[in-house]
Amino acid sequence: MQAQLPAAGATQAICACTSVMHNSIRTYKVKMEAENKILTDRIESRKIDKAKRIMLFCGIVLILVSVVKFLTATSMQLTGIGWWFDTLLLVSLPLYFLLKNQKQLTNRSGQFIEWTNDAIIYKLKNEVSQQTIQRNQVESIIIHLNTIEVINKANEKFLLDISDFDKYEDRLKIKDNFEREKNYA
Repeated sequence: MQAQLPAAGATQAICACTSVMHNSIRTYKVKMEAENKILTDRIESRKIDKAKRIMLFCGIVLILVSVVKFLTATSMQLTGIGWWFDTLLLVSLPLYFLLKNQKQLTNRSGQFIEWTNDAIIYKLKNEVSQQTIQRNQVESIIIHLNTIEVINKANEKFLLDISDFDKYEDRLKIKDNFEREKNYA
């Protein structure tokens, strides 16, 4: 009989230890779920940066072609109006590429969406500077094909145009992140 008492006591001790372990595992899982609610991520689009480099390359090549054309011109060509018109057009097109498009593309370059602990920070093609949406102020999120509409508690609408994110994985990740954000809003 005395041999059964320590075994019964050991069983109770093992059960108590298992119960404590189970409770601590459950507490750990709850903490992990709470931490997973805070999504931190950054997605960038380099589409405009690529277009900007292509425009710069085209402008430089056309300027070089017009310089070569001018240096190889004969005296007969220099007196023709058509040659000067052609050369003027060949010079003005790269200047257009270099000046106007570079300025417009500079405003659209550096696009990103970043989820931090307390805010969603983004710079997309319609914004010149970065914008911030406080995560605790988000009321609703509506996800469309090329846009995401975020409405905060003050009834302000933020329209995020994600059409320049041309990689499928990036779009999927953006929509998935906003879907998660919608579930916690």
